[in-house]
Amino acid sequence: MVRFRPWMLVILGMAMGLVLVLILGSRRYGGIDGFYLRVRAELPLPRQEAFVPTPLPTPTRPPTATVTPTAIPAPPTSTATPTETAVHTPEPTETLPPTPTPAPTETPTPTPTPSFASAEPRVELTGLRHEWQTWNNCGPASLATLMSYYGSGLRQADVAAVIHPDADVRHVPYTQILKFARSQGFEAFARVNGTAELLKLFVSNDMPVMIPTWHVDAKGTGMGHYRVVTGYDDALGEWILYDSLESRGISRDAPYRGIRMSYEQLEEYWQVRNYTYLVIVPQERLQLAEAIIGEDMDNQVMWNASLERAQRHLDTNRDDAFAWFSLGGNLLAHERYEEAAGAFDEARMIGLPFRMMWYQSGPFTAYYETGRLQEVLALADATIEVTEMVESLHYWRGMALAGLGDTDGARRAFERALKLRADFPEAVAALDALGE
Repeated sequence: MVRFRPWMLVILGMAMGLVLVLILGSRRYGGIDGFYLRVRAELPLPRQEAFVPTPLPTPTRPPTATVTPTAIPAPPTSTATPTETAVHTPEPTETLPPTPTPAPTETPTPTPTPSFASAEPRVELTGLRHEWQTWNNCGPASLATLMSYYGSGLRQADVAAVIHPDADVRHVPYTQILKFARSQGFEAFARVNGTAELLKLFVSNDMPVMIPTWHVDAKGTGMGHYRVVTGYDDALGEWILYDSLESRGISRDAPYRGIRMSYEQLEEYWQVRNYTYLVIVPQERLQLAEAIIGEDMDNQVMWNASLERAQRHLDTNRDDAFAWFSLGGNLLAHERYEEAAGAFDEARMIGLPFRMMWYQSGPFTAYYETGRLQEVLALADATIEVTEMVESLHYWRGMALAGLGDTDGARRAFERALKLRADFPEAVAALDALGE
């Protein structure tokens, strides 16, 4: 009979505990690779700033006067054809796609605007399938949840295999999410300047809405995060959200019915992404969705209203870095690049969370268009020091290097961007433009 000494029992217990942790962690994060990435995220980074670095000396002065809305320029033509010069005019990483419009016919007839129900005091949509996300997978998980409402059987792993095959890549742009939804037969587009009233109308008319927001974890660390709005309660002042990550207040033993979040809290988290919302609906509900959105289906009306909204907020909240960032994005849509660069400078000088540049590329576009190539390079390099797993950072680094005459460095940057995301048309065009 084998006699176990105390120290042997301790080692055996530790080994069994380690095996149990590996099993549970692998189940939670979609396999041993996902669990490894989760553990690695808890280790100290080589360099982790609390904020996005401030601009280089002599930044563009921020706008001080009230901003006057202007006409939105016509969308640029495709940049897929290589140009003769290595530097071409880039488009923002998450440019809003064109508004869906019916195909014209030879004898067009007026289409009656569909009527929609008014917002109810309380709504809770059911019939969605919730999934806890695997590592860095809130986009695919949220999209799978939303599509399940309309009968889709796809799971987050099915979606991720197409738009997020490398779990270590930090962000899935909503342009990729919309593209995938369209491939499944849905009508899908994005708008900015969303409101609480608009979300309530969508939910009251039987359509959940996916929104990119901010999320703050238990350690106080901020990050971008997709959520699906499925209901609300005016009496309690709360939203009902299907959230693939947040579990506070959720019983794992009870059927999932979403988390509750106050109207004020979601407003704060949603502002960080300029109140962007993703409309993903079956084709037969497209006209109803467009009727709910109303005037904001027109790009000029939408961007003008969004610009005015950001300015009104700044009139009484001059120290709000996120508001300055949103102002920059709205000015960018009007191609007012100098003012946009100034707004982004102001946001950075006030202080932005270090993950901010993982999700939105507006500052890069503004600095590039105003000739501040060293600023583009410095901001990209500082962010890449924290993580290199964001393809847009390498794209903009390549654009800056190409403009500064470093063709070899630019080529390496574009190739790195394409390694992280093969379906990246801007990087493909930029690499082609460099030539052999």
